[in-house]
Amino acid sequence: MKKLDWYLVRKFVGTFIFMVMILIIVTVVIDATEKVEDFRKHKLTLHAIVFDYFAYFIPFIVNLLTPICVFLAVIFFTSKLANDTEFVAMLSAGISLYRLYLPYFFTSIVISILTFYLNAYVVPKATAKRMDFEYKYLKLQMTYGERDIHKKIAQNQYFYCSSYNQYEQTAYQFSLEKIINGKLESKLLATRGVYMDSLKKWRLDNVTIREFLIEKVSNQVEFIPEKITQITQLDTSLLLTPDDIYRKEYFAYMMTLDELDEYIALETMRNSDFLPELLINRMERFAFPFAAFILTLIGFSLATAKKRGGIAMQLGVGIVLAFVFIVLVQLSKTIQFPGLSQEISLWIPNVLFFFIGLYLLWKAPK
Repeated sequence: MKKLDWYLVRKFVGTFIFMVMILIIVTVVIDATEKVEDFRKHKLTLHAIVFDYFAYFIPFIVNLLTPICVFLAVIFFTSKLANDTEFVAMLSAGISLYRLYLPYFFTSIVISILTFYLNAYVVPKATAKRMDFEYKYLKLQMTYGERDIHKKIAQNQYFYCSSYNQYEQTAYQFSLEKIINGKLESKLLATRGVYMDSLKKWRLDNVTIREFLIEKVSNQVEFIPEKITQITQLDTSLLLTPDDIYRKEYFAYMMTLDELDEYIALETMRNSDFLPELLINRMERFAFPFAAFILTLIGFSLATAKKRGGIAMQLGVGIVLAFVFIVLVQLSKTIQFPGLSQEISLWIPNVLFFFIGLYLLWKAPK
């Protein structure tokens, strides 16, 4: 059986890689066609386009298309084996259909693990680089329009600015308040604050620090007049970055799993409105890789029998099922099932189609 197992694994992997390469070429050509005018407008070199954009675009596409490529690969090469009566010979030799599924099972598990690693660590870094390129050259340069921005940035610290320019990373009318037990202890005011990436610090201009000191005397509370300090320029570290003020598109997808966990802990402390989206993104990274395993099960169950319509019929039925599955996966990110949290709802398509796959395997001719 070892030779037969490796034969099926080679067929699976080879067809999968072929499908991935074909879809990458098609996707890159379409994307390049859409953006060619932007590339020309900014006079980008071929080296910049290939190594600063497409080198980071391709990992994103590979990760996105892996489940459908796995499914198409399984349907395509398994249907061919069935139509060439190779499966008839294997089953006639006394090999059970479930035993023939084992090479598929282990290959799909390996692909799922690789997909999880891509999703958790490789794609986020590539997405961050790609989005930097897009914001620099491809997206319309528009200043962040929100006014009067208030945010809790630490346990007792609150940030405010009247406006923010994301391209210059500058906050205007910068304010930082320290409030303990409902009492204002200090307030920092600056005409503007500029974030310096190289130092990971904020540079504040025309700073005024007001400290409200309280001293207890004989169980009596005595308020000492405020202390005012004025500084022309101040460099300071805060638990605040430009990403906390202005979140780029795909912001959550630009963090590795470890970075996402740290940011979730920070946003939990801040009681942020952005927390649910982060939790959904985290759960999605665990749920998404199972798609390759589930679609392998469904594809194998559909394709093992020789059908009158041939490969075309099996591909058609398979693509419809895969399309429904992918649509449900996308809908589960926004639709919450009654009685279930949004994070748990993400698993519903996986669970539903896993049982559909088991049913199809049970009903497959043996």
